[in-house]
Amino acid sequence: MATPARMEEGYEMDTIHHETSSRQQSPSTSARPRSASIHSEVHQGPMQQQPETSSGESLGYSNFRRAADIRNAAPRGWPSVAALQFYYPNFSIHRRFSLLMQRILVDQETKLAYLETKLEELDKEDERTDAQRLRSLPFDPDRLLAACLRARYQPPASEDPSSEDPPSEPHGDEEQQPTLWTDKDLLLEAMVPRIKNYIELLQLDKEMQRLPTISRREHKILYDEIRRYHVLDGPARQFLYPNDDFITTVTDRVHQYFEALVYGDGPIMSRIKKLVGRERSNHNQDHAPVIEIDKRLIVVPIKVLVAFFSGVLLLSPVAILFLVDLSRGQSFGVVVVFLLAFVAVLSALKTNWDTMLVGLSAYMAVLVTFLSNLEQGRN
Repeated sequence: MATPARMEEGYEMDTIHHETSSRQQSPSTSARPRSASIHSEVHQGPMQQQPETSSGESLGYSNFRRAADIRNAAPRGWPSVAALQFYYPNFSIHRRFSLLMQRILVDQETKLAYLETKLEELDKEDERTDAQRLRSLPFDPDRLLAACLRARYQPPASEDPSSEDPPSEPHGDEEQQPTLWTDKDLLLEAMVPRIKNYIELLQLDKEMQRLPTISRREHKILYDEIRRYHVLDGPARQFLYPNDDFITTVTDRVHQYFEALVYGDGPIMSRIKKLVGRERSNHNQDHAPVIEIDKRLIVVPIKVLVAFFSGVLLLSPVAILFLVDLSRGQSFGVVVVFLLAFVAVLSALKTNWDTMLVGLSAYMAVLVTFLSNLEQGRN
């Protein structure tokens, strides 16, 4: 079985001993000091002053909990699932609910379209019967002021409903109000919150689409971990079934390029993981055995290699044009070939269009400038 692995920059690799020793303590022993501390803090009063000491207990350091402590103390089930996703960045994946979002957007579109059509019908009816209504205020000023005043000065909630004061009689203008569904003012007011919610949903969906998606292998590892070690039943795991609908909020997705290393279970990958990480032993087998990897051991060499090959890509055409006696056509061909290679590298790194065009322009400017100076020097 492929085991999950933690890759986090700056992670202290010496936490294995601390976690192993803390798990060996009984739950009652580990929980009793914390409960006593909380109990004493409640009964002590804010005015009591404790003697100033330099011990960790008096400073409250004994209440500090690291990420590993939170993960180990979480009860199995939904708390342990949340602690798992909190502790392992590569497990911080969540549903996007793309189909549900589109379904809600379609529903709002149909309702807004119906209201829009009804408003057009009322405008055409006013054009036939009373065109003056299309040129005057589209609302009743008295009713607008009355609505604003009612919203600002609400009657007290404790007002006696059994008051013998007779209700005020409606004015003659209110008796002649049109039917609600033919009142364009009410129709427009009803559209405001609906179209506002629709636009907000569009913006949320746009932001959601920008979040990086995950691979099916990464989803399968999370599903197997939850199914085997977190005692969720079938209906509770239903949110995990759409495996193509998961995204992550983690911005630094370094492990995405090393999934074969992180999730690989072959003999070669196991040996490599033992070299770059440390295996956390599980005495109680409540969780899957994991190998925690400090990603700095991988990222730093990769950055060095990228910088080295970037220099090679920049200096190779310069060296060829400077050391080899080429014709003008051949020199131009060398520039074009390396420009294509530069674009291919940027495309492989999934660079956006703006960065690609800016980088290509700078790279082209360097090569063309060198080629021009080289031609002038030869002449």
